[in-house]
Amino acid sequence: MPKSKWTKKAMVAAIQSYCDEFDMLFDPDLLKGMHKDEVFERFFHESSWHHTSKFFNETDFYKLDEDAVCGSFRPMNPTEVAERDAVRRQAIEEEKAVREAMRAAEIEQLDRHRAYREEHGFAPDTVAAFAHEHPECCQERVSRKGNRVLSYIDYFGHEQVCPIDRIGETHLYGFDATEPGSFDRAIECHQLHNTRGMPGDDRITLGGEAQAMKVASAEMADGAGKHDIGLETR
Repeated sequence: MPKSKWTKKAMVAAIQSYCDEFDMLFDPDLLKGMHKDEVFERFFHESSWHHTSKFFNETDFYKLDEDAVCGSFRPMNPTEVAERDAVRRQAIEEEKAVREAMRAAEIEQLDRHRAYREEHGFAPDTVAAFAHEHPECCQERVSRKGNRVLSYIDYFGHEQVCPIDRIGETHLYGFDATEPGSFDRAIECHQLHNTRGMPGDDRITLGGEAQAMKVASAEMADGAGKHDIGLETR
């Protein structure tokens, strides 16, 4: 690569990879205090040149100086090689176990979702499922245009509205009816707002809900970060 492409991180990675391949003990402390140019001058040398860019510039290319690496890092003894290989095998086994556990969890979740859909006729992550499980957080009404809609709360406890005939196919971010507690924070936020009260009416209102709930959901928004909570309609 051209010298400009050899960052210190890339150079250290190349040295470490060489040491690993040829069973040499890589000592990161040796390079830790060195400046990028020092590492380059000590462990890399010119290997060839190529025409580069649209102007066909003659550019020197550089590669790892194997002799410099061998002169700076000692070979590993059999015990060190065995210990390194054992650590690698353990890491591979742990990674395999994690993948298997994740796969088992995915299969188990798919089975739960399939059973829920067969029982109720809609997926457990839809607005319909939320309305079925938490009717206290939903309200059916007629819009100004005369359409039947359902108002419900989203992941942050804010009000959203969905046409009644679309609730079975509209997915609600963060909600899973087969996982108890998956929406507790949003419901608590909604209930907190209701306890603080809107004079004479505790129901969800279309006009000013988002503004009124900013204080109630501030802690949740800070903890969850910025998410796209728009409805995904399929």
